[in-house]
Amino acid sequence: MLRIENGETPPGPDELVDMLEILGAAQATSEEILALAGDTSGNAWLAVTLPEQRAQLAALLDFEQIATHITNVAPLLIPGLLQSSGYARAVMRAAGVPDDEVESRVAMRMGRRDIPMRAEPTHLLAISTTSLVHMENQRSGLFLNDEADLAAYTKAVEETLNVTLDAEQTAALIAREAERIRRSA
Repeated sequence: MLRIENGETPPGPDELVDMLEILGAAQATSEEILALAGDTSGNAWLAVTLPEQRAQLAALLDFEQIATHITNVAPLLIPGLLQSSGYARAVMRAAGVPDDEVESRVAMRMGRRDIPMRAEPTHLLAISTTSLVHMENQRSGLFLNDEADLAAYTKAVEETLNVTLDAEQTAALIAREAERIRRSA
């Protein structure tokens, strides 16, 4: 039991059931935890249902807090960590996020935006070797941490960076497009 408590080994199914019972976990919570524990591949974590997405978002927030480097590839949207609240709200409404969830999601995104600016991430040394890919879309999110997946996405980012505009060229393009839109309005 000490090795489990110290995080050296994961609990087996029987031990996990016993712990959940002792803690008085609700049946739905126990089933969700047991389902997560049953996936031992460790290579991918797909979140489709709302409870899975909430758990994945909590993990994403933890990863963002300890990250020393974040690479975001979003060719069609301003990356979430750089969005203004108005832009995030518009994107969420266009994606069909229910009206009663938009404001809480926007607030969470604005909170996430501050994370890269924090000077002292917690637990950095303990998890400094954590690398992963997180992909999100309108209906699901996916974490990948398999070495082959990481290598493929790292290569894709490097290839993308080879053909993208630099900061000065990007600023000039944005200025030209803003002027074009202003004139056509």
